[in-house]
Order: sequence, then structure tokens, then C-alpha cells
Amino acid sequence: MFDIPGAAILMNGNDHVLEYNYIHDVAKEVNDLGAIYYGRDPSERGIVVRYNVIADIPHRFLTAGIYHDDGACGLTAYSNILVNAGQRAVLMGGGSDNKYYNNLFIGSEAGIFIDDRLRA
Repeated sequence: MFDIPGAAILMNGNDHVLEYNYIHDVAKEVNDLGAIYYGRDPSERGIVVRYNVIADIPHRFLTAGIYHDDGACGLTAYSNILVNAGQRAVLMGGGSDNKYYNNLFIGSEAGIFIDDRLRA
């Protein structure tokens, strides 16, 4: 997925698996969004993001490779490569039960940025 002005993937619901994607040059004309985005419903759980490459997300806005917005919960991410994947490769806006392991972060201001809004 590439050359998209907004998010490549907007998720809602439970028990999704996102794998083997190459996402690049997305979120080019937005502020406060990610290449992969979900949020505002702490009941959404069981999401797995694995074996993806997310690259070249603009740094000029508040952008992220993976964005958990407003208390999003229950995502497990592993074995992803995020290269220049926005201002913050992962932005976690509160929430709980989000797990990251064996990911590679290159070239963003922060690998994972977490704040404490709307913890479940």
C-alpha cells in the first residue's frame, strides 16, 4: 500500500491479523494519524500486527507507523520493521494490554511514545 494521503489501514473490531504488508508513503496530507490506525474503543482486542514493513511516513506532522488513539487496547505487534515511520514509529494514546516485541525502529524521533489518557 502506498501513495495514500491518509491512513493505509483503519481498523475497527476484534481479532484482526495484519501481516506481510509493505506500507510506505502514506499519511502524506494529514495530521494526527498513522499508517495503521485504530482507537477510541477500549473493547477492541485481539489485534495482531506482525511481519510488516512500514516506511517513509512524513515526519512533518504528528504521524506514526502504528497509532493507538484515545485508549485503544489489546494489540500485539512483533517482528515488524518501521523505517522513517513518522514522527513516532508507534504512538500509544493511553490504553492497556498493548504488547510490542522483536520490532525494529529506525529513523523516527521516538520508537514508541506512550501517554496516559483513557487507560482501561
